[in-house]
Amino acid sequence: MTTRPVHAPSSYGWDAIPEKTEPVGSSVACHQLAEIRERALRSILCKVEHNLICYADLIQERFLFLHLLEWFNFPSVPMKEDVLNLLNSLVKYPPAVQHLVDLGAVEFLSKLRPNVEPNLQTKIDGILDGLFVLPSEAPGLYSASYQINQTDIISQNSSLSYCHEARVTHHSPNPSHGSSSPRPSVVGRTGQRPRGDGQDWDAVSSSGSSSHAHINSRISVHSPLDVGHIDLPELETEDTLELQFQQLSLPQFCISILESAVPLLRTGSRQMIIRVLELLAEDMILIGEAISADIWDDSSLFAINMKEKLLLVFGSLGEAMCYHNSSVGLEQTEMLLVHHRMAFVSISLFAVRLLQTLLPVEKASEFLPETMSAALFLLSLDMPVSLEYPSIHEAVVAYLEQLNSENYSIYKRAAEAVYSIECTCNFLSDVGKEECLGVHNVTKPVSSLCNGIHFLLHPKVLYEISTFGIQEPQNEVNAAAKAILLYLLQGRLMMTPLTWNKLIESLCPVIPVLQGYADPEDSLGNCILLLSKAGSEAGEGILPCTTRLKSILRLLLVKKPSVRSLALKLLAVHLTSEEGADTKRPFINARLLSRVTNLFIVKKPIELKLDDRKDLLIKVDTVEKVYEIFTSDDVDVVLRKSAAEQLTVILQVSLIFNEDSTIVTEVGALFCLLLFDEVSRMDMWYHLPVHVIGHHAVSPYSIVLPLSADCLALKPVSDMLRIAWNLSWYHGSDNLLKQINSETDIKEFLDTLKLSTKDSLILKITHTASGLQDCFCSIVQAAAHRDVRAAVARMSFYLLNDKLSLKVGIGPCGVTLKSLAWHTVLNRFLQVLPACTEDEKLLIDIIHFLNKLMKEQRKNPSVEFLNWILELLLRHSPNPLLDLLVLTETQAREETDDIGTAVRQQIQKELIAFFNTLLLSFMAVTDRKCLELLYVFQTQLALKLLQCLRVTDAPHFYGLPSLERTLRGMAHLTVFQGWSSHSPLTQPLDICMKYLSGLLEVITSFYVERGGNAMSFMGKGVTKSTVLCLLHLSHEMVAQARSSEWISLWFLPLGSLSEEQAPTQQGLAWLIPLWVDRDPEVRFTSLGLGSALTTFEAGCVALANSCQNISGGLWGTVVNILLDQSECSMVRREGPCVHDEDSGLSLIGKPALQALLYHCHFYEHLNQMAKHCYLGRYVFDSNSCAFVTSGGSDSNGLDDSFKFWRAPSRTPIQDHDPSSLSTSETMVAASVGSAEIQPLVQSTVLLPEASHDQPMAQGEQEPASSRPPPHSSLAAPLPKQCVLVTPSLLSAVCSLLDNLLVIAPRDTANAFWKAHLIELLCGIVDATIIETCVQELRTPLPSSPPVEHIQAQVSFFLEYLSSLSRLLQSCLLVDPNLVTQDDLLKPLINNIIGVLTVCINNELDLFCECVGLSLRCPALYTASLQFLSVLLTEEARRHFQDKDKASSFSHPTMASLLDENQENQKSPDRLNEVILQCYEGKSSKDTLKRVATNALLSLLAVSRRAQRHALKADLIDNCMEQMKHINAQLNLDSLRPGKAVLKKKEDGFIKELSIAMQLLRNCLYQNEECKEAALGAHLVPVLHSLWPWLLMDDSLMQTALQLLCVYTANFPNGCSSLCWSSYGQYPVHAAHKGASSSSLMLCILKLASQMPLENTNIQQIVFMFLSNLALSHDCKGVIQKSNFLQNFLSLTLPKGGNKHLSNLTILWLKLLLNISSGEDGQQMILRLDGCLDLLTEMSKYRHRSSPYIPLLIFHNICFSPANKPKILANEKVITVLTACLESENQNAQRIAAAALWALTYNYQKVSFKNYSYELGSNSQAC
Repeated sequence: MTTRPVHAPSSYGWDAIPEKTEPVGSSVACHQLAEIRERALRSILCKVEHNLICYADLIQERFLFLHLLEWFNFPSVPMKEDVLNLLNSLVKYPPAVQHLVDLGAVEFLSKLRPNVEPNLQTKIDGILDGLFVLPSEAPGLYSASYQINQTDIISQNSSLSYCHEARVTHHSPNPSHGSSSPRPSVVGRTGQRPRGDGQDWDAVSSSGSSSHAHINSRISVHSPLDVGHIDLPELETEDTLELQFQQLSLPQFCISILESAVPLLRTGSRQMIIRVLELLAEDMILIGEAISADIWDDSSLFAINMKEKLLLVFGSLGEAMCYHNSSVGLEQTEMLLVHHRMAFVSISLFAVRLLQTLLPVEKASEFLPETMSAALFLLSLDMPVSLEYPSIHEAVVAYLEQLNSENYSIYKRAAEAVYSIECTCNFLSDVGKEECLGVHNVTKPVSSLCNGIHFLLHPKVLYEISTFGIQEPQNEVNAAAKAILLYLLQGRLMMTPLTWNKLIESLCPVIPVLQGYADPEDSLGNCILLLSKAGSEAGEGILPCTTRLKSILRLLLVKKPSVRSLALKLLAVHLTSEEGADTKRPFINARLLSRVTNLFIVKKPIELKLDDRKDLLIKVDTVEKVYEIFTSDDVDVVLRKSAAEQLTVILQVSLIFNEDSTIVTEVGALFCLLLFDEVSRMDMWYHLPVHVIGHHAVSPYSIVLPLSADCLALKPVSDMLRIAWNLSWYHGSDNLLKQINSETDIKEFLDTLKLSTKDSLILKITHTASGLQDCFCSIVQAAAHRDVRAAVARMSFYLLNDKLSLKVGIGPCGVTLKSLAWHTVLNRFLQVLPACTEDEKLLIDIIHFLNKLMKEQRKNPSVEFLNWILELLLRHSPNPLLDLLVLTETQAREETDDIGTAVRQQIQKELIAFFNTLLLSFMAVTDRKCLELLYVFQTQLALKLLQCLRVTDAPHFYGLPSLERTLRGMAHLTVFQGWSSHSPLTQPLDICMKYLSGLLEVITSFYVERGGNAMSFMGKGVTKSTVLCLLHLSHEMVAQARSSEWISLWFLPLGSLSEEQAPTQQGLAWLIPLWVDRDPEVRFTSLGLGSALTTFEAGCVALANSCQNISGGLWGTVVNILLDQSECSMVRREGPCVHDEDSGLSLIGKPALQALLYHCHFYEHLNQMAKHCYLGRYVFDSNSCAFVTSGGSDSNGLDDSFKFWRAPSRTPIQDHDPSSLSTSETMVAASVGSAEIQPLVQSTVLLPEASHDQPMAQGEQEPASSRPPPHSSLAAPLPKQCVLVTPSLLSAVCSLLDNLLVIAPRDTANAFWKAHLIELLCGIVDATIIETCVQELRTPLPSSPPVEHIQAQVSFFLEYLSSLSRLLQSCLLVDPNLVTQDDLLKPLINNIIGVLTVCINNELDLFCECVGLSLRCPALYTASLQFLSVLLTEEARRHFQDKDKASSFSHPTMASLLDENQENQKSPDRLNEVILQCYEGKSSKDTLKRVATNALLSLLAVSRRAQRHALKADLIDNCMEQMKHINAQLNLDSLRPGKAVLKKKEDGFIKELSIAMQLLRNCLYQNEECKEAALGAHLVPVLHSLWPWLLMDDSLMQTALQLLCVYTANFPNGCSSLCWSSYGQYPVHAAHKGASSSSLMLCILKLASQMPLENTNIQQIVFMFLSNLALSHDCKGVIQKSNFLQNFLSLTLPKGGNKHLSNLTILWLKLLLNISSGEDGQQMILRLDGCLDLLTEMSKYRHRSSPYIPLLIFHNICFSPANKPKILANEKVITVLTACLESENQNAQRIAAAALWALTYNYQKVSFKNYSYELGSNSQAC
């Protein structure tokens, strides 16, 4: 055996010195002699060495293996390595493996491994690997009598993951009770292993996939998947409940990890502790999700068991903390001290976090063991920890308070002493600045001297001096206090104004105390009195006015009479000198004021009581009545004056001068509360009329009970105080550490207060920044591997501490690492290939640290860090980080070196995990250089991983752990698009083909040939990663290949291969077994792969051919998966995504498909699915109805293990290891034509109470088989079991139904009616879900779930809403009645609008973002703008319809949101800008421009803000220039012979011209500012120049006339502009050019005169336009001169029985009505011969929209005095008017009466002799 020398030279220049750690023996005792054991073992080894016996002889001795295992159970364990070497040699023989497995060697060796040296751990790993070797790997030297069939080998590949109790009990011919195997024994049988035993994550409690039936129930027994026909006994049905009890629940799993891992924290090595803590940090996240604090109140057996285990764990944690803390105090080397200190801090952080997660503070005293209490006491006194992790310290103190009152008392007193030390040091640092205002400092600047006393100018300091300093019994203290106060009060002339003002400000809260010492005979008391004085004597502005008044009133309560007399004088001066004193009442009376001196000096102070109701001297109602008289305006002035005098007397008598002691006392009490609000204990100096509850009998800053000698004798307390003193003396840890590092010994305080070497080291270690700096220095100065490994381990500890302490954002470790140039420190270890094992171990540690660092920074990665990593990875030779992935030939030959092999395997493991994390870190990177480096690295990594995959030619020689790691790395890599396209030497498709070959080799070698995972020894990770890589590979090949020929590369021979039979057909049969895999993620991913491959015709045909022997074919298979009620939603939703042939049908057409759907009750199944849709976020129950009882609770405790799931999550799960990503998290979208593969798909099995339709109670259910039996057809009965489905699954169902509508529209629509599917699917839509999620995202609470979970729920719901919308669109085309039902449509629309409202939320930023995605997502851009256009148009339409209704203004609209006049309305302006940019920035041929145009048109029509923005953006000028350009182009084209200009639609001129005019129309709508701009831009001349072209196209003419209508509405200047003559491009007013013979007005009149009757639209718009012009004086002049009104006389009246006027007549009447609004227009009508007679005839007819227009015209004419004679002379007009007075219509009566009244008003010449009868009979009406 060749081994590497132990002292081989290192690549880093060191000798390889293996690091040693102290071994820990087993606790099991025995009494046999060690010498005898040693001699026996040496004898065996000697005989083997000299070939006296062989291993084939040893493997026959079963007891030999028992004794070899028991070797490690003795107190003295010699020759450990020899025993393990012997076992390692024996496990190469299958009989030895069988003996060891039966004896429980797997479990025993797994527990032994942590307790031996690292070099022995690798040997144990080799033995364990040998126990899992495939049968064909065994050597052939052993005796033939012990050879066994390969099919009889017990599978042990996952025994390390499950405990002994998890074994599934099945019948077995050869039971092995001592085995630790969790799988059922299959020795002597080749049948397929039952599902649901928990080893492949397919337990009933894990994902919702059932295990009621064996694997063949998924397919027909005639499936081509059957590998040979074997008569298998029917497997008995598994008991679901029994399996649940036998398997570990998540709480049990989490606690079992704690039980096993926590004891290792005490005596483990440095590497052991950091790895265990990293594991426990992940475990704690799961614990937070799985176990709630309610477990401590639960009395069930499960809870009791869990609590017992948790308490043992807490006890072990306490012991570990105490052990490491005590080890720090021992005399040890610096390295050991660092090790124990780092372990203590990290373990403490984890322990406190675990306590916070599981145990409420109030329950700590009831449950926590004594060891944890002691550990928390030590942690509370740890000063460095409290500084570095304050939140953890607060939690520790909270638990300690509940746990141990004595220890908590010690801590509190120690903490008070620490605070006192801090205050003392702060005071002493400034104490040298006291008396700085002395005369001896006269030469120094005043400002610098004054700054020296600012530390005194604080209310608390002055309060302490005034209250307790002066009262101190010791004369030295009170004299100093008086001197300080006197010096301050007399030092105004020596202070700067700033310092004096600061003194006065600080004195104001203390003045009530100081005034107690007021005394005119004392210097200090006189200075205090001076504060209350005003005027020249006291100076200006000593105290504010209010404060001075309160101080004067306060002096009235002083005990000394002389002070009260002085206060009275001060009060009188204040009252007489204040502003407006002569106008205030009552007047000051000197006689009465003299009695105030002793007014409040009462004999018996009262007790102050709240709400003490007594009889008042003056009744309240009496005062109110007097006050009402005084304020009443109706009472005589004399009485009001009397009432005012009475009120004055009441106030004087009752409140000031009444001698009643009760009143005086109560007023005095009020004074006391007002004057002494700053302090409350004044009875020492004042004679108060009220007793108040006082405080501060002693100084709050004095220590009442100092620390006892016993407390000080406690080492943790003394250490705490000593460290606190140094921290306070040097003002923080940074300054203290600088002093420590300077190594200067300054004699500043007692030696007992100086830090010891251990104290200094503890501070440096605990302080993260200094600790990391120390690590870097250690690496730079390292002389051996162990120094660097120790430093890297410390860095890992700091990184872990950041995570455990829940630092917000980047923790101190991350901050320090960003600031330090640590890249160069580690660079040299990553640039050379390791030369020895110690080099490799060091490299493992460094890579592990970098991996952890990258994970912590994954959400906010450092571009510099990533660039550094990529540059290292892209180095030319040597490139160790990539080269080490693949073993060299030399390394392959050294495989016999067990230690070297294990180390190299660990390097590969760490490297692949590192690369996976690196790839995930780039999800949030946008730096171009960094991404370019990434692309090159991806392809290089792909090639390296391919070499790892093809390390051997023999498929059976795969090392499963290594293979799984390689495949997982491939899965992380291949998810990136273009991963194969950056190799300079190899084509992308060639790389893909090599990948395909290797991946298919894995599948066929392990999975297909062994009959699926029921017969395979391969772990589930290999299958899952392989299928996932294949799915990613399919999309990469689609992107890289130019044709679909690559599809054939995926085909494999159908059936099994043999020498006699060659393959006859190639196909995709290998894919179908994956659809029925144990793992739902494998099923889901493989169905996605089928969907991707069947997007091509060749794939469809091949997959259909592979399903020919399955009942129902391909359609039957996928429909069966969809309808499988026991399947999880993520798998079921992929079933419909697998395509058949291009037609989407089976090989025998539509009838077969319809028959299949009918036969399997397809639509009835969908009905049940829609009824049981679950819209929640979380689910944890193993079976949605398994434990639901009618009472709502579980009385028998069967569900105990599921009580402690917490939902929603309270612990953010952002720190999960990326290597544990599920299939869905690394999934890519399917190619075009297939349904998209959705990430994060939830499970089917969900909480029953949150379902869309409440499931039945348990008593109402009947058990149903999860899948049809093997020989049954697909016509499975509808399940009665309650199974819930997710919105994601229903999204796929909606897409499938949409396709079925296309295939068979009528039949599918009828099926919808019968199954009520549309109603059920629409009923699922609920806007409140989105509202709740959006609220959680906007204002997250501490208990809110992770953001990613909320976003996923929103995504799934919106996906469903999108799929449902597409289905409803198809339904509208096939059968509108399916959708247009009121009961369905109203709630659906309300919910949809609710969803959209939530998204908008009165903000337009969402639209801006969508519009900005025109390049990346044109579909979203189009949909958002179309929706905005429709919304604005509909709002405008409803506004016009409801403008007369009051309710029309009660609801906010989009238009109101656009024009809100609030500050910071940036969103509307941004939306206007974005849409305008989209319109102007796209070419006319771009289809997206039309969408932008429509949105801009709608926006301009409703928003004044949008019109203003368009005006500022020169939209009007641009449109005008465009119209001019089009006119010029049209004129140029007309000159070309034979060219029909307007007939050539492809020129696009008509469309562009129309759009320009429409934009102008909407921009000018009701906006005079824009109309002025159009006038200035010569709108009318431009239209005039275009007039010949407009006449050739009715649509253009209509648009132009609409523009002119809008332009002239309420805009006289615009109307006048139509009368101007136009010569070229410069219009000239008609007044300056004479007759308007060439104006646009004449063109309009000519068009109106010649308009044929059949073109009613243009005719109507022309007359509407003329109606606008008729209001203009200039336009009426043109109309009169043109004789246009003569055309009115040519109108014909209705004939025969028709009583209605024509539309043209109505248009003329409306025009005449507008003309008649002015006197000039009235004259035009009267001058028109026969016009009045024609109007009288027309008044006899009616029109439904305008029945009284002729009357209104007469009405207008009657109001002009000049017209009255002509009207009175016309008998017909008068007859019509008088006849209308008797009309039944009140409107006609009013019009006629007003007209007649206008005729008679102020007109004396009127004579009614001819109409006396008519008027007489209607006089009453008139």
